[in-house]
Amino acid sequence: INQENRGAAYSRNIGIKLSNAEFVFFLDPDDFIPNNYTLENMYNKINKLKVNLIGGSLVQLRDSKLFSGMDIDEKDYTFEYDGYVSYKNYQFDYGFWRFLYRTSFLKSNNLYFPLFSRFEDPVFMNKVFEKAKIFYAIKDPTYVYRVANKKIIWSEKTTVDLFKGLRYCLKFSLLKSLYKVHYNNVCRLNSWNFLTAFKENQKNKKVLREIFKTLLSIDLKIILKINKNFKIDDAYIDLLQLNF
Repeated sequence: INQENRGAAYSRNIGIKLSNAEFVFFLDPDDFIPNNYTLENMYNKINKLKVNLIGGSLVQLRDSKLFSGMDIDEKDYTFEYDGYVSYKNYQFDYGFWRFLYRTSFLKSNNLYFPLFSRFEDPVFMNKVFEKAKIFYAIKDPTYVYRVANKKIIWSEKTTVDLFKGLRYCLKFSLLKSLYKVHYNNVCRLNSWNFLTAFKENQKNKKVLREIFKTLLSIDLKIILKINKNFKIDDAYIDLLQLNF
């Protein structure tokens, strides 16, 4: 399919809508599948088990070396065993490309990516996995993510989309009682990407209003119940003092 570049989310949606295949798998152009049998194995299992989602662990490629062990805050990228998993128990919304999706399930439930230039993946994953309720996990790797050290240009649009996507996940997680998802997304506000995007647009009123609305979507009681020592970066505290 040839089209004007309208971003990854738009292209993935076109792929879902035009697909006549029984299943959909998403592969970014700089990543790759672990081996020639990965998709075949997932296909055979999902047909046998009659589930809508099946997926495995993530492997990272950094400096030409493969790493299967994730950092402690990324442990949910991997599975320790094969078996059914409830999303209520899992509550992790990164790494959607590790999974094979039943196309009819996506289409019949109108499950598509929001047209954001950033953070569209967790929004999609939360909607899909909460709707599915359960998925089948595979211990073996099903996706190799190539870690690239490329500079991100935090324009007004990309920054607004970043915080808009996070705000959706915050509200959705409260609506569906996914409190671990809520906590994880609040923690992401303190990450390098979010703080850099904020600081590079700290004089842009449109961006500041978007961040302000995102901060108001946090349920502090839930956060402190999970981690009583949690603290948000001072830059956000200063913003909350302003009147928008």
